[in-house]
Amino acid sequence: MRIQIPEVESSSELIRDEPVEEEKKPDVGWEKMIPIRTYENREEAELAKGFFEANGIRAAVFGTGLSAYGSSLGPGRLMAFQRDAEKALGLLKEIDEGQ
Repeated sequence: MRIQIPEVESSSELIRDEPVEEEKKPDVGWEKMIPIRTYENREEAELAKGFFEANGIRAAVFGTGLSAYGSSLGPGRLMAFQRDAEKALGLLKEIDEGQ
């Protein structure tokens, strides 16, 4: 099988004059997480994270403390996606009012 290549008189014939649409970039799922609350210890933050996840909010806990024998020393920062912040704060308010 032979491939035919069209003959071109000059390279200017290969240049498009009309604008080319920008290629859409795929959505890779990057989204900003924001701090919702800082707890005195990471265990409390992990409990709150579990509560969030049980209510459909994806969350993460970041801690700056050291870990010793499976226990974390130092504060834990509970983070949630910015789009879920209002719902997350509402859930925490319900917990706070219930105590």
